[in-house]
Amino acid sequence: MKKYLYFCLLTVCQIAVAQDIPPVSERAGKARSEIIKGSYIVTMDPDEPEVPGLFIAAQKKSAHMGQPAKIKEDFADNLNIDGTVENIYPSIHAVHIKMNSFEAHLLNSDKRVLSIEPDMTLTIQGAQTNPGWALDRSDGATTVLDNTYHWNANGAGRTVYVLDTGVNTSLSEFGGRAVTFWDVNDPNHTTPTWGQDCFNHGTAVADAVGGKIFGVAKGVSIISAKVTNGCTKQSYLSTHITAFDWLATNAPPGTIVNWSFGFEPGNCSVPAISTALENAMRAAYAHGVIIVVSAGNDGCNTANYSPTRIGEVFVVGATSNALLSSGKDAKASFSRTGWQIDLFAPGQGVPLYGNDGILYAWNGTSLAAPYVSGLFAIGCQRYPAECAKPQAAFDGLKSAMTPGTVTNTNGTPLTGATSLMIRQAW
Repeated sequence: MKKYLYFCLLTVCQIAVAQDIPPVSERAGKARSEIIKGSYIVTMDPDEPEVPGLFIAAQKKSAHMGQPAKIKEDFADNLNIDGTVENIYPSIHAVHIKMNSFEAHLLNSDKRVLSIEPDMTLTIQGAQTNPGWALDRSDGATTVLDNTYHWNANGAGRTVYVLDTGVNTSLSEFGGRAVTFWDVNDPNHTTPTWGQDCFNHGTAVADAVGGKIFGVAKGVSIISAKVTNGCTKQSYLSTHITAFDWLATNAPPGTIVNWSFGFEPGNCSVPAISTALENAMRAAYAHGVIIVVSAGNDGCNTANYSPTRIGEVFVVGATSNALLSSGKDAKASFSRTGWQIDLFAPGQGVPLYGNDGILYAWNGTSLAAPYVSGLFAIGCQRYPAECAKPQAAFDGLKSAMTPGTVTNTNGTPLTGATSLMIRQAW
């Protein structure tokens, strides 16, 4: 049965996107996501005889995200549309099309079409001594800090993709282990600003994954994909589907992806769902990709949002250090809750380097998630066979974490979410 998502474009499909509280100054506020006029994600029905053949030409492995112009032109001709095919997503039998609303309405009556979703904006979720409280907390089974971060494995030989605002790969923090793979603003690498992090977020995320001072996995390889527009925190849904469709075809099993974005409605009672994004992530998961996502920063329930509601991603909530002296890991006030949260990690006042090489104190579940991405890299280094299948990796990681320490912000027992705290056990 068709899902007539097109008809909700002007009503409940309006969503907003969680963001981080930026560094040090802790600027506040939330940016609502907007529908992108004339841009749609069209999901086709693979059970219709003609549909699988439409995607054959675009299914080959590629060093770049996207397909040759001729393939996209042929696809548009087959659909008999005047619009422009921007990207083809073979892993989920979907396509990104620029067309007017009338043509979208007509295409929705094509028997080969399952659903049409509006494209929309996304924004970011907002052993050493003196490692900062977050890393110090991450290596212990209790909340007692010893001003030391201990490790036996460092993630060497493993790869984490950071989908964010770009990464300053030249920082000494990364020691040559970070490279830029893709920039949505400049797919062909034609400008000097290719992959540049000029918003200061992606570099901090990468630092939490594998920086030599404040990172969890100090030997991991980091691949940056800049998915935001220019020097802003804004991105498009279609961009993220492009990335995960590429990963589903090209990334080897055991690849780890950090995704610190998230949908957010005007209030907690309005769900924000993208079936196409969830399908793209499921396709990557089915090919062995471990996807770590931030829970969100609005205090709502993860069950009402894409992609945190699905089991194919590993969802990370955030804690603060407010109650460590009482033996508790307090859920950060902004962190979402819900049984979909797999694990909590430090996410408030955590010290990390920005793209300018300056140390900032960061807040947000989007900084908690990369700690866990780094931990997956370490776990996969120690137990590579477990990482070929993401569910085995999910279960293995959780079995080594610390249960029962995470509480509500005020210290009362946590309800509606798993009280499981990150632990660097290797």
